[in-house]
Amino acid sequence: MASPARVANLLGETGQFLTTTDLIKLTRRGIHSRGVSKLLAIIELSQDDFAKAVRMSARTLSRRMMKASNLLSSEESEKALRLARVFIEASEILGSEEKAKLWIKHGNKGLGSVSPLQLLDSDLGTEQVLDVLGRIRDGVYS
Repeated sequence: MASPARVANLLGETGQFLTTTDLIKLTRRGIHSRGVSKLLAIIELSQDDFAKAVRMSARTLSRRMMKASNLLSSEESEKALRLARVFIEASEILGSEEKAKLWIKHGNKGLGSVSPLQLLDSDLGTEQVLDVLGRIRDGVYS
């Protein structure tokens, strides 16, 4: 699993993030919109694509992103955190951020030919995505 510090860093957070509990506290407080902007820039994902993928109103996301200091709601923060965790896992397992960017956006046979991004709106979908990444890591056809 991706280290809490690496996940927090990808979301532009500073401070000590040593445990999953620290990430839970972060999502409850809310992730700054500037952190989501950083994440989307790294993954090369538009706000609209992110909003669609996590089933969030594009208009709501746009309002949140207007100011860098705005905090996302707990639920919105959780969805951004999911994307960050999966992206880091994919980068580590696939060997590069470039490969992870492609993998996360394209259909995957192991996921019923949908992209991993399309499944990150739910806990169960995220578990499926992480399971496929685990199978790839272990050399099982996915």
